[in-house]
Amino acid sequence: MMSSDARLALFGKKGDALACHANLIEAVCERPTVFVLPGIPGGFEGICLFRDEPVPVLARQQFFDGLTLQGDDLAICRSEMGLVAVPVAAGGRIVEIAEGRIETSRENISECMADCFIYQNLRYPLLDLDKLLPQLQP
Repeated sequence: MMSSDARLALFGKKGDALACHANLIEAVCERPTVFVLPGIPGGFEGICLFRDEPVPVLARQQFFDGLTLQGDDLAICRSEMGLVAVPVAAGGRIVEIAEGRIETSRENISECMADCFIYQNLRYPLLDLDKLLPQLQP
């Protein structure tokens, strides 16, 4: 059996496809309430409550070529900056990295999405929150 860091969570298909390391996901919340706050930094749409604690929610928008965060569910993920909620499509699944392959993109996109996981002939941009979040700070 492979270690948990050798598994990826896959969400969506095509335009809303997204992958992230499964060991960074605390939970996936189905259609949680998102509270919009005045003055929230760009790149975020509000906060949700997870275990009675506020968690910032990444905006449902296109961040980079090939990545549009969308979906009604939220993956609560750990990062160096704390928990963050990532909009994801319903019906995610966990797969072993060995079941597909990771490719470095040849396209000129942000380094936080430089890799893609290829699984069953679909490309899943591999999200790196530790590289993305500092870019969103004012």
